[in-house]
Amino acid sequence: MLRAGRAAGEADTSDARELLEDALRVLQEAGDLASAAEAEASLGLVEWLIGSAGQALDRFEHAVSLVAGEPDSRGKAFAYGALGRTLTLRDKQEEAQPFLQEALAVAERLDLADLRLYALHYLGLARVKSGDRSGLADLESSAELARTHDPTFAPRALNNFASTLYMLGEVGQCRELSGEALRLAERLGAEGQVRWQHMVAVGLIYDGGDWEASLAALADDPSLLEEGYYHAPAARFIRALITFARGGSALDEVERALAEGERFEDSQAYLPVLAGSAFVFSELSRRREAEELLRRYAGTLQTVGVSHFGFSPLAALAALGLGMRDELAGAIASTHASRWRDADLAILAGRFAEGADELERMGVAGMAPFVRLAGGEALVSEGRRAEADEQLACAGEFFRRVGATRYVQRTEALLAATA
Repeated sequence: MLRAGRAAGEADTSDARELLEDALRVLQEAGDLASAAEAEASLGLVEWLIGSAGQALDRFEHAVSLVAGEPDSRGKAFAYGALGRTLTLRDKQEEAQPFLQEALAVAERLDLADLRLYALHYLGLARVKSGDRSGLADLESSAELARTHDPTFAPRALNNFASTLYMLGEVGQCRELSGEALRLAERLGAEGQVRWQHMVAVGLIYDGGDWEASLAALADDPSLLEEGYYHAPAARFIRALITFARGGSALDEVERALAEGERFEDSQAYLPVLAGSAFVFSELSRRREAEELLRRYAGTLQTVGVSHFGFSPLAALAALGLGMRDELAGAIASTHASRWRDADLAILAGRFAEGADELERMGVAGMAPFVRLAGGEALVSEGRRAEADEQLACAGEFFRRVGATRYVQRTEALLAATA
């Protein structure tokens, strides 16, 4: 029953919770605490994927409590590893590492290759998220080991390695690894990972500047927009931002994405939506709402130490428009070194062309035109018309290609003013 429940959880099927709850009850009644801990931790993973972060953490902590002080077992290594993983993903790296180290020690003593790999992988992730880039080597080696020693973990290992590279601004490498993760997940029939990678693809395609392809990828998997799904807020916001840029009414979608994102209590799920929504509200001259969102964004950055997972350049543009440059610059400067940080700080310092150039080098060509437009506006106001025309021409070409009517009109008005 436990094995069936875990398989259902990996496949993201609707009967996973029922199977695992039945297994937990039977195992506890039988006094098999190690297996009960594994069932409880598996239930935590199910809760995590449907957005119940608080309930997931409760289950992981309960799983650990079942085996704390008990002899070494697979269930003990699994429970400690699952709690450490979740704390890492919730940006509590320092709290996570002792649990992951205990999981690793148990796995090594029992020669549990898959759980040893799991613990090493998330220890590497925790180190990188703490600002220690030596953890990248652990992520790379664990992904390589997973390919040959634990293929079922390989898509997740590749995904985490890819998302860490994205967080650091290495978007090109992230694309390659994410594509491999999707192919492996499809080959294994790992539906939960396939769905996850579909959403990763939507975001990466948008970042690359192909709005139609991003919308098509979203339409190909409507489950990405299902309420309660972890990535639904980001999926909804990307669609809303494209609609907004094309001159449509997207405010309801933006507000819904914000409301859904707040449920997850996880920076990966709601930071991008906070950043992008602050930009939209600022563009609409909804100053009070934009300032509130931007303050929450800045406060979260200072807590988690990273400005990851996109739309931070749009937050920087919003901050300039709202007179909140110093507040956001201080928050971004407090984050760990990354190419995102470099680009964002350049934008906030008024070095728009430098920021846009870095975004394009990173592989985020879809974000750079917004920055070039802001730079063109600043140059026009300074009377530097030739330089303004260069930035505005680049931005206008992109906005025309993607049908961003709102920004085409703004760019053309500025170009006419410089003629």
